[in-house]
Amino acid sequence: MPNLHVDANFPGGGVDHPRWEGNTLYFEAPLDHSPQSLWFYFRIRNGQGQRLTLVQKGLERVLGVRESRGYQPVVPVWRDGEEAAWQRVDESAIAYTQEPLAFQFEIAPTQPVCYVAFCFPYLLRDWEAFAATLPREYVYCAQAGLTKAGRPFNRYLIRSPRHKPEHLLVVTARQHAGEVSGSYVLEGLLRRLTDGSPEMESLLAKAALCVFPLMDLDCVQEGRYGKDQAPYDFNRDWRYEPFHPEIAGVYSQLEELCAQYRLWWAFDLHAPQPGGASYMPPSRCLKTDSPDWRKMWNLAIRYEDACAGRASFHLKDVDTQVLNWGGMNNDGLTSFYFYARWHCNNLGLEYSYHRDGEGRVLRVEDWHTLGCALAETLADKLFDPALGEAPDRERIPAWAVDAPLQYWKSVRQVHGLQITDTETTAVMTAQAGENSAWITSPQREAGTAWQLTADRDTELTLYASYYREGLLVSHGKPEALHLAAGEPYVWQLPQAPISQCQGTLSVIARDLGGTLRICAVEA
Repeated sequence: MPNLHVDANFPGGGVDHPRWEGNTLYFEAPLDHSPQSLWFYFRIRNGQGQRLTLVQKGLERVLGVRESRGYQPVVPVWRDGEEAAWQRVDESAIAYTQEPLAFQFEIAPTQPVCYVAFCFPYLLRDWEAFAATLPREYVYCAQAGLTKAGRPFNRYLIRSPRHKPEHLLVVTARQHAGEVSGSYVLEGLLRRLTDGSPEMESLLAKAALCVFPLMDLDCVQEGRYGKDQAPYDFNRDWRYEPFHPEIAGVYSQLEELCAQYRLWWAFDLHAPQPGGASYMPPSRCLKTDSPDWRKMWNLAIRYEDACAGRASFHLKDVDTQVLNWGGMNNDGLTSFYFYARWHCNNLGLEYSYHRDGEGRVLRVEDWHTLGCALAETLADKLFDPALGEAPDRERIPAWAVDAPLQYWKSVRQVHGLQITDTETTAVMTAQAGENSAWITSPQREAGTAWQLTADRDTELTLYASYYREGLLVSHGKPEALHLAAGEPYVWQLPQAPISQCQGTLSVIARDLGGTLRICAVEA
């Protein structure tokens, strides 16, 4: 019998350190210039007639393996032969333990070649095949530029030939290449949107849809997960001068389209940790209870209602640490770009890979249903003035609501501290022995100075951030500061890296013994 062989030398393929011991394959999900792994997709030859055991190693480096529900909900997919349909691995053939971390599963191929993947693959050819099935009169494709590897990067404008809408909606997907569920949700959204029904035509009479279906096309095609890739994660690169040419292509297209349309809403489709359910992480650039914050939560609530009884999407399933996600580059998120440049909401949506919030194994049809429900929510509610009313706070998870600030730009990772602010001052007061907060000042002109005073000896971390036209330019280097009790320290915003910038001061405080006061002063 020929030797067993494994490789990933095909579009979308990725595997690290494969090693056979008899009928057992040991493998890892590749890191590929990212600090954490997730995606794998490989081919096995000569396994027909055998029961193969596949053991995933390197789990400690997989994104979120100790978060949410861990890795237990994972049900990989496989395809028995070149022409066979993808299917989930038999659940009874999966073995998982959390302590120690271990994950393995079995397959029994009947064909000389079979394929195995973390979740249902979705490549450029899949998108192109789907797009070709949409009504041709609704779809306008244009090249938005080239990817870093020189691939054509396209955008798709979806509009009804019977209407001349005034507004524009934007949908992005696959900023993290391995997050395949977003692509299937996008299919469901577009299929429903273009079905010619009265409710969808009513929506398309008001708005066209601009779609960027495969943001990180290079990583999609090259089988790389892509999250937190160096030097910039795609969803941290929506800055004044983005590193990724694909994002620059989006900027260019929107500037052109918004000469004709008013940009109304944007939607960004993602997938969570391997064990996460489907939910909405709230935008971090909206102040609690502001009109746009209300619209965001009201639309999400209406979407949850539209999914009820059809597919699993629950606001309560949002990660309990959602307000502490990210770090210095949060201002490079998609939502910050859309709000700063276009003053429009960006609704980020996370769609589970494997199991829904009730633990049921997901099928492609379930993602299609979630997309269909999203289209129906937009048609029913997107232009409803009632979106600006106060949402039902009982529907909003308490851990997804920011500490309210009136003037300061943001605050996160708040624990055991009371924080109050005015236009020029923020005051943190310890409420518990162990405490923390990460607070950012309003944007100020270059040369602004800030005075920091504490009533106890305090250790802080400070850094500057620079913005032009509201978009992040860069960060200064974080610096440690020992602040002696009762001795004011004046920190001046350093020179900006480019002209016409404003800047902010960010302060990271931990274990304050009393009160810290931060106040703007004349330089």
